[in-house]
Amino acid sequence: MRAYLATLGSDKVGFTIMGKLPDGQPKYVGGMRGVVERNTMRYYLAIEAHLGALATPLPLQRQKRLHNWFIATE
Repeated sequence: MRAYLATLGSDKVGFTIMGKLPDGQPKYVGGMRGVVERNTMRYYLAIEAHLGALATPLPLQRQKRLHNWFIATE
């Protein structure tokens, strides 16, 4: 995890604002807490997409779930 956060994940942030940058832009939480926040949101959106497709006829549920998840993550 340290290697990921030091390389590919170095620019990844969460949603919690930890303060402001010198230019006035918000400074978001990073590191492990940012990873946890992002993953929690992904799981939440996946559950919402799954539950939202239950009223759809069974053969179409998979496509509806994927569509709902993609729209939510965008």
